[in-house]
Amino acid sequence: MKKIFAILVLTLFSLSVVTISCSDDDEKNPVDCLQLLTNYTEAHSVYISDMDNTDKCINLKNAIEDYLDSDCPALTPENRDALQEELEALPCY
Repeated sequence: MKKIFAILVLTLFSLSVVTISCSDDDEKNPVDCLQLLTNYTEAHSVYISDMDNTDKCINLKNAIEDYLDSDCPALTPENRDALQEELEALPCY
């Protein structure tokens, strides 16, 4: 679990750097990618603090699905795969 968490943290950091550095894309893209990433990051942090809470699991599931459904430019195939794996590993999936 610690290994997965470390990988997710690194992935999130990479995503946030790319998302912030690609501010030109926001004008072409009506989806607020930074907000979707923030929603995911917050839901992930809250869920990690109480992994037995079904509501927190569902909130994380929804945040991941929203982010995966977006066309955010920072969401590379590798990042999509990592998020999909995290989603499928959730007990509420």
